[in-house]
Amino acid sequence: MKKFRKDHLIKILESYEQTTFPLDGFLRHYFRSNKAIGSKDRQEICDHIYGLVRWKGLLDFLCEKPISWASRLRKYLSINPSDFTTRSDIPSHIKVSFPKTIYNRLLQHYGEEKTIAFCLNSNLPAPTTVRANLIKTTRDDLLMRWKGVYDVSPCTESANAITFHKKENFFSFPEFKEGLFEIQDEGSQLVAQQIDPKHKDHILDFCAG
Repeated sequence: MKKFRKDHLIKILESYEQTTFPLDGFLRHYFRSNKAIGSKDRQEICDHIYGLVRWKGLLDFLCEKPISWASRLRKYLSINPSDFTTRSDIPSHIKVSFPKTIYNRLLQHYGEEKTIAFCLNSNLPAPTTVRANLIKTTRDDLLMRWKGVYDVSPCTESANAITFHKKENFFSFPEFKEGLFEIQDEGSQLVAQQIDPKHKDHILDFCAG
């Protein structure tokens, strides 16, 4: 990782600890205030920051004291966190970097195998998913347009969803400007399908985000 990016990354995390802002909002403000940070710099900085935050519990266990964001970053860059799930000397909730109370509650309801899988999946970056606007197009038509251009695949649960396996600037897509799709995760699409709203129904979209 380039020193320029590493220095900003550590500065961001050290500054963020002193605030009560949500991390995504803090990052937007920081990048607006530091115009020298280019788009590729921002991408790598954000990817590593969210990885560090997700795996902080495990990193703190592995790092020598005193712990700092610089030492966490050095450790994070030198390991594959998922390799530690079989270590018997590390408490189970720390191996998957989850708070103990939440891990135990999951364990009580789902058992060890499903709990570990749930925690590991939660520590992965969320897939980028779009929903075809069926008023104007179909999912198959969008897949044909993007075949060989973008790394995409149809989702397995939602009939209208497409996953992008690489980050893209959707706002520059002609299909986005035409209103042929919307950015929406697959889970949200499934909720809408299960509700099956009818004409003149009133729906409360209560989002906890």
